[in-house]
Amino acid sequence: LPDGLTEIADGLFASSYQLKTVELPQSITSIGDSAFYNCSALKHIDIPTGVTSIGRAAFEYCYTLLSVALPEGIETIRGDTFAYCEDLVSVTLPNSVTTIASQAFAYCCDELLSIVIPDSVTAIGRTAFGNLAKLESVTLGKNVASLGDYSFSKCISLTEINIPEKIT
Repeated sequence: LPDGLTEIADGLFASSYQLKTVELPQSITSIGDSAFYNCSALKHIDIPTGVTSIGRAAFEYCYTLLSVALPEGIETIRGDTFAYCEDLVSVTLPNSVTTIASQAFAYCCDELLSIVIPDSVTAIGRTAFGNLAKLESVTLGKNVASLGDYSFSKCISLTEINIPEKIT
């Protein structure tokens, strides 16, 4: 992709079944809704440090995506952003995230054993981490005040979670 490009448009690479790796230019600031939806062979993407917005379902059904490190500046992980990314083994959330929306990581992360929610997060949406079968441990940041219904439903291996006092 050319330098100077600032946005990955909605659905731009959706269902590009053979796409395995993506190198985004540092000029990118926004990744649109469903931009990489159903790129079922995508294993690796480096999200540039200047990205401040990632759209709904941007990486949904990217079954083979292995890891994701979101840059500082991302405030909301929108609904379904990483849903059904079954091979995710590593998720790094920046201290700028305040909201994790509904089903953001649902039905994914077959190998993810633990997750740390930064102190900056105040709200976690409905089924945000639902159906993570091997998830054993969750560390919720001290400012999480709202957990949506079924936030961690069907996390059948979950044995440890800390709940901040101000939770509603």
